Parts: sequence; C-alpha cells; structure tokens
Amino acid sequence: MESAQQSLPTQINGYSLDTVIQQTAYSTSYLSLDEASKEKVLVIIYNTPANDTAIEQAKSLAAAPCDAILPIYDVGSADGFLYISCQYLEGNTLEKLINEEMTIADAQAILEKLAKILNELHQANIYHGNLNPNCIHLDSAGKVYLSHFKIQNSKVALQAIGEQTDNASFSAPETFRGDAPSQASDIYSLGLLAYSAITGTVAYQADSNYETALLQQQAKLPLIDGISNSLQSFIQQACKKNPAFRPTDLSVLNSTHSATEHSVSNNSLSVDANDRRSNIAPAKNTPAQTSSSKTPIIIASASMALLGFSAAVYVSPQHDGLAFLLPIHDAIANTLDSKQAEINQLLANGQSLIDQQQYLDAAKIYHQVLSIKADEPTALEKLNELVHFYLNQAFASLDDDNFSEADIQINHALDIDDKHAAIPPVQALYNEKLQAKIDAENNAAAQQLADKNAAAESSRLAKLNADKAAALAEQQRIAAEKAESERKASALAKANAEAAALAKSKADAAALAKAKAVAEAAEKLAEEERIRKAQIAAALAKAAAMQAELEKKNNILGKVKITGLLKKADTYYNRGNYHTPAKENALEKYQAVLALDADNGAAIVGLDKTVTAIIPTLVQLFENDQFSQGKLLFNQLKAASPNNEKLNIFAGAQGL
Repeated sequence: MESAQQSLPTQINGYSLDTVIQQTAYSTSYLSLDEASKEKVLVIIYNTPANDTAIEQAKSLAAAPCDAILPIYDVGSADGFLYISCQYLEGNTLEKLINEEMTIADAQAILEKLAKILNELHQANIYHGNLNPNCIHLDSAGKVYLSHFKIQNSKVALQAIGEQTDNASFSAPETFRGDAPSQASDIYSLGLLAYSAITGTVAYQADSNYETALLQQQAKLPLIDGISNSLQSFIQQACKKNPAFRPTDLSVLNSTHSATEHSVSNNSLSVDANDRRSNIAPAKNTPAQTSSSKTPIIIASASMALLGFSAAVYVSPQHDGLAFLLPIHDAIANTLDSKQAEINQLLANGQSLIDQQQYLDAAKIYHQVLSIKADEPTALEKLNELVHFYLNQAFASLDDDNFSEADIQINHALDIDDKHAAIPPVQALYNEKLQAKIDAENNAAAQQLADKNAAAESSRLAKLNADKAAALAEQQRIAAEKAESERKASALAKANAEAAALAKSKADAAALAKAKAVAEAAEKLAEEERIRKAQIAAALAKAAAMQAELEKKNNILGKVKITGLLKKADTYYNRGNYHTPAKENALEKYQAVLALDADNGAAIVGLDKTVTAIIPTLVQLFENDQFSQGKLLFNQLKAASPNNEKLNIFAGAQGL
C-alpha cells in the first residue's frame, strides 16, 4: 500500500531517492531518479547487510531467465546495506486491485498468470519467499511482474518471530521456524493470495506478527462461498500446514477460469464471473424441448447421483413398460462395482502403507477413498486411528518436553483431519506446557543470574577492602622508614660536624684517632643512607604499582558492569522489548552503557538498531493520528540516536 509522498534529499550511488513507495520491516522502496539516464527507477534498500552472499543472490536473480521478474538494473551496497535498482512500472499492484474490488474473473486471470510464472521460477530452482499483494505488479497490458524477492543472508541469525517477518499474513508456517523459501512456501502464499483476490479480505491477520504467525500455524482456512469446487480444493490444499500435503502442480488454476463462468453439474456451484461474491445454488439439468408425441421421463436414481449424472429418457405414449432401461441399470451397476473395486484396492494400499509405517501416505490414500465415497466407514475409521496415533505421539513428546517433535505430530494430525475433536485439547495442553517451560526457564535463569551477581559483588567488595587495608599498611611502613631515614640523616650531620672539629685538632693523637673513627662511622652511615634511600625509592615504586593495580581493578569492575548492561540490552532487543516496559528495555540499557562509556561501539550500534526497530511503531502512531504519543516517542528516539538516518528521514517527512 503506497504511503504519502515525501521529499527525500538522500542519494546513493548515482540515484536520487525522491519518494517512499513502500516501507516495511524488511525493506524500503523508493521512486528514484537515475542521475545518469534521467529515467525513473525503483530502488529497494533491504535491511540486509551487503555481504558477498546477499550480493551474489541478488545478481543471480538479475540474471535469471524469466521475463516476469521486474528487470533489475543494478545491485550494490548503500551504507553497508544491500540495494537493488529495477524498472519502475507505472501500473497497478495486486494490492490496489484488491482494494478496488475487482471481479472474480479478473482475479482468476491474474492468478493463472501468477501460477505460470511460479512454475517457471520453480523449474529454475528460484523461490520468491516474500509473495504478497504489494510485490505483484501489472503493466497497462495486464502483464504480471514480480519484485521484492526475499534475499537470504547466511550471516544474519534468525530472530524472534515478527522481527524479520515482513508479510506474516501471507507467509507459510514453516518460514516462522526459520526454513528457507521453497516451492511449497510459495504455493502456500499463492493460496492465500487467491483467497484475498477473490474475497477482498486477508485470511490470517492479527494485532501483531507473532499472533498472525500463531494463526498461520493453527487456524483453519475458511471456505469461500460461491466458487467452483476445483478452485476451492486448490486453495484449501495449497494452504495445508504440512508442506508435504501441498500440491506441486499449479496447472489446476488454468482450468478453473472457465469453471467459474459457467454452471457446473451436481455438487459444483454456479458463479457469475462478474461478481466478487455470488449466491450459491445447485446447478440444474434442464431437458431439451421435445415433440408433442413424446413424454420426458427423468431418471435420477441414487446410483446415478453417486456417479455424478442424471439421464433423461423419452418414452412414447404407446410404450409398454420400462424394460428397455435394464441395460442402463446394468451399466450403472457395473460402474458401481468398478468404483467399489477401486475403493477396495485403495483400502488395501492404505493398509499396506500403514504396515510399512508410512502413515501420512496412507492418510492421502484414505482421503482419496473419501473423495469417491464420502462415508466409507473403513477409511473414516483408519483416518481416526491415524489422528489418534499422532496425538499419542504428541503426548509422548510432551512428556519428554520435546516440544518441536510434539508440534510436528500435532500438525500431522491436523493435516489428516483438521476438524477432529481430539486435536484442540492436545493443542491447548501443548501451549500450556510450552508456556510453563518457558516461564520456568526464564525464572531459573533470572534466579541464577541474581545469585551469580550477588556472589560476584560480595567477592568484589571483600577483595576491595583487603586491597585498601594492604595499601594503608604499606603507606604506614613507608612513613616509618622515612622518619628513620631523617633521624639517621640528623645523626650523620652531627657526626660530620664532630669529625670536622676533631680534624682541626692536630695535637692530640687520640683526637686524630677519634676523628678517623668518626670519619669511618660517617662513611658507614652514608653508605647505610644510600641503601635506605634506595629502599625508600623501591617502596614508593611498589606503592605506585599497587595504586595502579587498584585503578585497573576498578576499571575492570566498570567493564564488567558495562558487559552486564550490554547483555541485558541485547536480551531485551531479541525479545522485542525495544522501549517498553520501563527499566526493562533495550533503549534504556544501551543508554546506561553510554553513560558509563560514551565511546562504547557496541552500545552505539545497539542503540541505533533499537531506534530503527522502534520506527515502525512511531510510524503507526502518526498514521493513527496519535500525534502526542508519537511526538513524545520521537523526542525520546531523537535524544537517544540523533544521527539515525531512518529517524531523520521520518522527521523530514513529518516536518518534525
């Protein structure tokens, strides 16, 4: 859906980005001007680092031999992120046509073209991975083009559901578990696109991507009134939760167009191709006009109804009896015997697959039996047994706390019979036990972290007190040595004075001897003083080293605190707690790190990506006319990351 046009002065690699066409959590699309050719182009900037893997995938897409891919002109890096420039198509998107309530015939014509394109891409091992109404374009001649293919980045770890899921309403359930795009996931998206194109509504949509993802994995796709059985069947099969049950042949869409424009017999439904929704009604078999000499007799036995046809037999008024109908009756009986033989063979095949423990394949066989005879008791019983088998497997997995395996088993049961009454209680137990496990793990982790922090803090304080006591004792020792040195210096001065006095007296030999002794004593004292000064210097150096060590330990403690804050910030970011709740969100924790270390690179990057993650919330507030809350949030983000490019683009667009 196109946003309001905004003037954007930003340029990248020779492109002037003039107008935001579409902005999502996955990418931002701009109507741009190629400054060299002066032509309009579409520039898509992905929120994906432009490493070798991403660039190589984009270039491979540009070289793909499919003329339905919107032509790609250039692939490159803009501020470290991948961008693609391609043809700007001045036409409609499927999203716009859906909003304008196109006819069912128009919808099916587009779906036929889309099915052919996907077949061609899949044969070349190319998978879109991001199919939604906004990436399907139509030119003035009605030709269909695809854009916004998902670019996988091997260096980006899968985050929590919703943080990297751009189109939860059209994504296959397995993609929420991190599975790569595939033929099956594209077909699932095609089924949901068909549902939206025909009904004008989105099948799965909730208040958040997380809740939408849960609907995709658990909710039953509603049936559509007033469409042919073949189209109804395709949509239901394409949207199976288990990829193995989805069709691989999309050619069925090529045969459904005419089926919706004409009445179909028996259990099929009559549809007006020019209506979005039609009143459904069984088709009627109207016998041709006959001559007055014959009376039409309609034979519509239960056997004929089972085979799917009725017969009109014309009998003259003079005809005596209906014996001539016996050959028709025999033909019907033979056909019924043939159908029963086919059913018996299928039942045998199903049992054989069960004996080989190929349960899902067996379920397909039993469903095939029910397509021939809807109330066949053996097939119904076997399907019921298979559902209970997988539910028992799920119970066993839950007892072992193996939730991923339990989820697989429940989905197998849903694929076999998504209306089975035994499944919802198991789903409820699964959700209850999973939530209990998550709560227990979170509580245990929180308690372990609290105990670890308390022990570390106690040890740190004890070590700090011991270091302070040692430093004080060392200072006292140095002071005592200094006092002793001063005393000895005074004694030396006195001895020198006495030696000088004795030296002046030459007359008394005893005085000379005494003077010599005094001089020797003075020399000895001088030597001791030199030694003492050396010891004092060494002690002072040691004290300085101890002081430096104390400062180093204090710095280490500061870094430990910063590391803890960064870890909490990253945890809150991964949980999606970007700016709420108070004191337990990524924004506040990254800011706390920068208060301690203004140049901390990890905090600067984390704060920037957190602000970027909050911007969709900010956009939603302004789109909902919640301007006061929006401005408060904007000021908070601006103060946190004034140089955030996307925030400044938004500010320019809103005139903030």
